[in-house]
Amino acid sequence: MKYMTLVGLLMSGLSGQPLHAQDYKSQIGNTRFFGESAARPATAADANVLHAVTSLTQQGGNYKNSCGEKVVPRIMDLHLDGALTHVSAVFTGSHGVCFGSAGYRVTLVDGSDRVIGGTVASGIGVLQTQHGGTYDLSFSGTASSYSVWRWNTGEHSYRHVTDVQLQ
Repeated sequence: MKYMTLVGLLMSGLSGQPLHAQDYKSQIGNTRFFGESAARPATAADANVLHAVTSLTQQGGNYKNSCGEKVVPRIMDLHLDGALTHVSAVFTGSHGVCFGSAGYRVTLVDGSDRVIGGTVASGIGVLQTQHGGTYDLSFSGTASSYSVWRWNTGEHSYRHVTDVQLQ
């Protein structure tokens, strides 16, 4: 299986120092974000990953989101280094107002089919900073709103750190 490495050449100049909102603002401004259009449709081989996403229910061969709408989950494979050599970002859409103007719920599932984070968002980007050897993430929300998530090794999950407005 191919992994989409989203970090590219962002590795230069990492200091390991705590970052402030202004530092995250700069990083987010230089990060490429990927939405559901960059993800592939889920297949039967993804059954375990989809089963881990508690906001999805399966009825026959169809899936429904937490609002009961029929959806086609999409998956983006991520490689985030450290303890997370394989992560699936599962995009679950909405045809109505279920996820607001962001339009999607993005759930992160590790290689052992455990949910390790998730939020309502329109896209995901990998930041240049790392915690526990694993890259920090940012989720794009509505308009110019972004959330920053940091890996917590002890809890084996991503935790929300702060929200950043670019304008």
